[in-house]
Amino acid sequence: MRANMKFAFAAFLAAGLLLFGGAEAGAQEFGFGAEASEAATAAIGAKIGGSLSFSMLALPLELADGDFSDSAALPEARIRIEASGAKSDAFLGVLLDETTLTENPADILDEAWLRIYAGRTTIQGGLMRVFWGRMDGLSVLDVLNPRDLSDLTVRSENDRKIAVPMLKITQPLGERASAELVYLPWFEGDRIAASGSWVPAALASGQAALKAAMAGQLYNAYKASAWAAAYAAAYAQTLAAMGFGADASTASAAAALQAQAASEADAALANPFASPDTKRLDYGQAGLRLSASLGGVDLGLQYFYGYLTTPAFDMNPASIAAAGGKIPVSWNRYHQVGADMATVLAGFNLRLEAGADLTEDMSGDDPLVYNPAIIWAAGFDRDLFAGINLNMQASGKIRLSYDKITSPLDVEYGSGLTSTRIAALLSRSFAQDRVKLELLGMIGVEDADYMVEPGVVIAFGDAEVALRGRCFGGDAAGDLGQFRDKSYMSLSLKYQF
Repeated sequence: MRANMKFAFAAFLAAGLLLFGGAEAGAQEFGFGAEASEAATAAIGAKIGGSLSFSMLALPLELADGDFSDSAALPEARIRIEASGAKSDAFLGVLLDETTLTENPADILDEAWLRIYAGRTTIQGGLMRVFWGRMDGLSVLDVLNPRDLSDLTVRSENDRKIAVPMLKITQPLGERASAELVYLPWFEGDRIAASGSWVPAALASGQAALKAAMAGQLYNAYKASAWAAAYAAAYAQTLAAMGFGADASTASAAAALQAQAASEADAALANPFASPDTKRLDYGQAGLRLSASLGGVDLGLQYFYGYLTTPAFDMNPASIAAAGGKIPVSWNRYHQVGADMATVLAGFNLRLEAGADLTEDMSGDDPLVYNPAIIWAAGFDRDLFAGINLNMQASGKIRLSYDKITSPLDVEYGSGLTSTRIAALLSRSFAQDRVKLELLGMIGVEDADYMVEPGVVIAFGDAEVALRGRCFGGDAAGDLGQFRDKSYMSLSLKYQF
């Protein structure tokens, strides 16, 4: 099966390259004569920009209990350098904040790419973020970049996306259409918090059970080897001196052993996952997207062959034991086919997406592979009245063969036929757009959970001050409701240059 998939991948990539073979790429574009020399000596213009921000974050429910551990003051700097030549562009983005510097230093290089104009063909490569689909935030077709879900205080969809290495070739197809071929040499999945405030509840309970089991095993091992030697003497002395069983020192020694076992279990599971090395060419991915504009309607059609960015955790005790006490993580190969459109109708800016995620579990009975699903998204934005703007979006999936999800060890155990999420943003500007009121809301329909975020943003030229509060609620088993004790308030200052 793996050999067939590799063959399909190679055939797809070859077909895409043939599609782009009609590009105007003659000797005058790629030769070594005067044209190349002129391009090399052409004047280059460069500019620098970016932003500086400072945010203070507090969780009122924790502060009421005297817990200041999750409160934070977070400075951040983003620097962008853009350069343009006669037939090329370059971009460099740098991100500096505490998490990046201490936990993910590789993310300091936030984005870096080169774009070459070869006739009508555009070739772009590097560490990139590429957007597919039409939706603003709840897209089901924007599949090229993984997301950083380890910090739910990040608001911007662009900031959540993780830039990854890729090569993109864009070829116009007439006046109103174009094709885009993207190749990713390896794979990176979504980042999910393993510690801190934003650990998913199911993962946190699994980690706690795993640490407790490992601590128990260590304690039993210590007791078997040391109890008879070190503590049997204490028993003998106690019996001889007092005429009855173990004294407080024996109980204290047992407690010390338990504490040592728990500490060693925590250290051993600081990284609780056993993950494969996905930065290899056999984890390569590719996609082809066609875009066109017809009669005021923007259309898109795409195909992607890669990996789902949502990890599959194997919670089978036998698998965990075989992985040295860590939770095995795997990533599911899949095909996605999709289509989208955007148009203006009766004052509504409409956006639609639909498609299918076809995994290798078409029968739905493999507990470590997500079921295939029909996916969809729809949204609009419109000015309503009194200067109020509404941006509303919804997305969801329909799981195929969902009735086969019966094992508690299945990665989708507890999921129903459908998953649906609705989001809406109401905004109103005042004082010549210097003050903006916002109300953001999101609902998980099936889980009956929600997130609400009111906010006010005040602009001072190129700077702004924003006060926001984010409240989670609803069913504690839902994706949003599980964080209902992590509702927070934030005050941020930002300057763009």
